[in-house]
Amino acid sequence: MTFPTDPILNSDTYSVHVDRTNEHFADAGQHSQAVNVAAFGAVSGATATQTRQAFEAAMAYAITQNKRGVFVPSKNEEYTFDAPITLDKISIIGEERNSCRLRWPAGTVPAGGHAITILGEGGFENVPWLKDLCIFGPSGGFTGVDDHPANFHGVRCGQVGSQYGAVDLQNIYVALFDYNIVLQNASGQIFLQDVRSQYGYYGVYFRQANADYSFVACNFTNNAFAGIGMPRTTGVNMMSIWKTHFGFEPYGIYQSNAEDGNPADSQKGFMYQCDLIGVDFEAVGNGAILTEAVADGANPWAGRFFGNLVRGGWHDFNDGYKIATRNKEYYVDVKEAQFNTVDWGDVPWPPGDVGVIRYTSGHSWTLLGRSQQPVAPKVLIQGDTASNTLDKRLLDYSVTISATEPSATFTYDTWVKAAAMAVRPALIPRSDPGGRYWISTRNESGFVVTREGNTAAAVTFEIQLFT
Repeated sequence: MTFPTDPILNSDTYSVHVDRTNEHFADAGQHSQAVNVAAFGAVSGATATQTRQAFEAAMAYAITQNKRGVFVPSKNEEYTFDAPITLDKISIIGEERNSCRLRWPAGTVPAGGHAITILGEGGFENVPWLKDLCIFGPSGGFTGVDDHPANFHGVRCGQVGSQYGAVDLQNIYVALFDYNIVLQNASGQIFLQDVRSQYGYYGVYFRQANADYSFVACNFTNNAFAGIGMPRTTGVNMMSIWKTHFGFEPYGIYQSNAEDGNPADSQKGFMYQCDLIGVDFEAVGNGAILTEAVADGANPWAGRFFGNLVRGGWHDFNDGYKIATRNKEYYVDVKEAQFNTVDWGDVPWPPGDVGVIRYTSGHSWTLLGRSQQPVAPKVLIQGDTASNTLDKRLLDYSVTISATEPSATFTYDTWVKAAAMAVRPALIPRSDPGGRYWISTRNESGFVVTREGNTAAAVTFEIQLFT
C-alpha cells in the first residue's frame, strides 16, 4: 500500500480526516500513536519472514512519521517470526492480548539470544512499551528443571552496556522461553503491570540491574526453576512488588552463585530496600527467597539482604515442586542481613526441614505476626547469635499454668534469643483467670509466671515477646 505523504491539513473536514487515517490504520483511534502492521503485510496467510519484515517496515515507517509505536490487530492465527526483532524507540500495542499472539519457533533465535529487544530513550518522556500481547517461544515447554527446549530468551529490556531508561510492559503474557523476560540496563526504571510470565526457566531474570522497579498485579508462576532470578554479579535495589504471585515452582526469588558477564555498572548485593506487599509464595518447592551467592574480593556484597519489607500474602511449601537434589531447609535463606521487616499477619511463614529464616551475619530483623512456636528442632532464626536482635513484637506464644498451680516456669526456645534479658514477655490471658497474675522473675533462659486467687482451673496466656 502507498502511504500518503501529504500532511493532514487544518482545512480537512472530519470525514476526510477519518478517510485518510483509515487508509492505513485498522482502528482510527490508533492513528495518533501507532502504525498498523497489517498495512505492511502482517496479515493472515503471511509467512514468518513476511511477518517479521512487516513489523520491521512498520517500525521504520513509524519513526519517519514521528510515531512511537506499531499497532497489532487481532486475528485468529498467530503472528509467527523467523528471526528476532528490536524495538528502538518504538512500542508494540496489541488490539487484545488473547488474540494478538506472537511466536518464535525453535531455531528462529540464536542460542542465548532474545526474541524481542526493547530499548528506551532515557528518562520518562518517551517510554517504550509492550501492551496487550501474548509472546511465546517454542511450543512444548519444559519437561524438567534441566531441560531448556527454547535455548533462547523472550523479551529483553535493554542490552549489553545499555544506558537506556524506562520500559513498560502492560497486560502481556510471556511463556515458553528459557528466560521469559530479561532486564538489562544500567538505570533501572522498568515497570511491569498485569504481566504473566510462566512456563520458562526463569519468569524474570535480572542480568544487569540498578534501581526503581515496579511489578504490580503480576504472575510469575509455574516456571521450571524460579519466578525471579539473578546472578551473583547483579542485585536489585528499590524494587516494589505489589499483589504478585509466585509459586508452583522450586523458588520464588533466587540468586545463583554464577557470574553472567554483565557490565560492571550494575547494582550489587541481592535485595536492597525492596517492598513485597501482598505477595504470594504459594507452593514453592525449595524456598521462597534464597541466595547461593558467595562474597569474595570482586563481589564483596554478594548475597546481601538489606532494608527489605515483606508483608502479607500466602505462603506454603509443596514437595511436588521440589528439586530432589536440592535442600528445602529454610523459607528465606540469605547471607548478610540487616534492617529487614517481615509481617506475616495471621498466616505464618512455613518452616522448611530445618527452620524458617537463616542468615549468615548481620542483625536487626523486625518480625511481626502470629504463630505457634515452631516444632522442635526447627528454629526461626539461625545466624550470628552474637549480634542477632529481634526488634518490636516477635510472635504470639501460648503458655499454660495448670490447675492448682500458683506458678509455672517457662523456658525460651531456640527461636528466641534472650541474651542480656533483652526479651520482655507480656501476658494476655485467653480468659478471665480471676485473682492476679504477673511475671515474678525472668532471666536469660526464661521467666516465671505467678498467680494468686483462683487456682482451681488451668489458665492459658498469650505471651507477646518484645526486644
